[in-house]
Amino acid sequence: MDKDQGGQAESATSPVAPVQTIQWTASDSIQHEHSKSWYVVAVLITIAIAGIAMWFDQWSLAILVAVILIAVFVVAGKPAREINYELSMEGLIVDSRRYGLDEFRAFGVRHDGALWQLVLIPVKRFGLPITTFINEEQGEQIVDFLGAILPMEEVHQDFVDAISKRLKL
Repeated sequence: MDKDQGGQAESATSPVAPVQTIQWTASDSIQHEHSKSWYVVAVLITIAIAGIAMWFDQWSLAILVAVILIAVFVVAGKPAREINYELSMEGLIVDSRRYGLDEFRAFGVRHDGALWQLVLIPVKRFGLPITTFINEEQGEQIVDFLGAILPMEEVHQDFVDAISKRLKL
């Protein structure tokens, strides 16, 4: 019986680290309004490229350009959706997908227009970074939490992000 009381006293005095979980909801993309002129310009550029391709008997390129235009229109018409994020010592949960913090070698924060983005850089050489929008109110809390675990690096837009921003996708 003394043994049980000693064990209880020992567990009562041992420090327990508080479990910190940060939750937020943000859009998965920036919603852009596309005017009729945006669509007209996209069609005219596609017609010009397809015309040049047909002139040089590159029919597969002409078809590919048309398919790309259709894909761009589908992406442009897709509304942004709200995603739930949860960050804890167990990792980052994006909707229901869990990423362990050990999958990342560093993180960075960048300003994209009026919004802030958190970029988690993977350990794998050819792994894709995880990019999420973060609320400005929770930004410092998120950066402090990740800064205690991962090094912070300066991140820049890559080529695909720059093209997407330029095309307003």
